[in-house]
Amino acid sequence: MSDPIREFKTGAVRDVTTDKGRFDLMPDRAERELAIHFQQGARKYEDNNWLKGIPLSVYLDSLRRHYGKIKMGCHDERHDRALAWNAMCFLETSERIKEGILPKELDDIRWTEYVDVPFQ
Repeated sequence: MSDPIREFKTGAVRDVTTDKGRFDLMPDRAERELAIHFQQGARKYEDNNWLKGIPLSVYLDSLRRHYGKIKMGCHDERHDRALAWNAMCFLETSERIKEGILPKELDDIRWTEYVDVPFQ
């Protein structure tokens, strides 16, 4: 059974976008700020250095540190940007570990301490 398709007035057809994510709802400025943070990281380290694999606990630690700096009102760097970057890379790394792209040893989080439901 093939996926449902949508047809346009021109006669062109495409598959439907149901459950594929609503990228049109993502905030443009936030995406730009994250892109700047990725650019700065690439300049400091190298392009896609983070994709080599960083333990999840490192992202979580950094995320929490930047969150604390935000709460304290520190403006010595873009802590908001860094917090979002760490959250995004934590999520991507977690997914890559589940898919077997990155080694499971990078998942050094004791999940039962952070969530009370199993992964879906």
